[in-house]
Amino acid sequence: SDLDVINKLTKLATLWHAQVNILHVDEDKMKAEEEIVLMDSFRKKVLQKVSYNNLSFQILYGTDVADRLEKYIEDQNTDLLVMATHRRGLFERLFKKSVTRQMALDAVVPMMAFHYNKESAVKLI
Repeated sequence: SDLDVINKLTKLATLWHAQVNILHVDEDKMKAEEEIVLMDSFRKKVLQKVSYNNLSFQILYGTDVADRLEKYIEDQNTDLLVMATHRRGLFERLFKKSVTRQMALDAVVPMMAFHYNKESAVKLI
């Protein structure tokens, strides 16, 4: 789950007292107000489960997730990109591009991917 990923990430971040920015890219599928309510709800869940002080939660707006993340990385002088992936079905693999794969191929900063599966794994790219 996202909470598991954030918990593991904050344990690593503690070693360097790193700032962790949790981002969600809004692709105009919902109203901005709904996105804000969902992000606030998610933030509250995270803060109940994760004890790390250097967390921020942000919504980015844009129709292309990879482009928006690349712009954020450049604008914010990001040192490491961490993404959570999920198992994709056949239809998704055939017709929908993997944002994580695209970001790894175009990476301008080191990247870490947390893969969701029965046995949680971390992969450095």
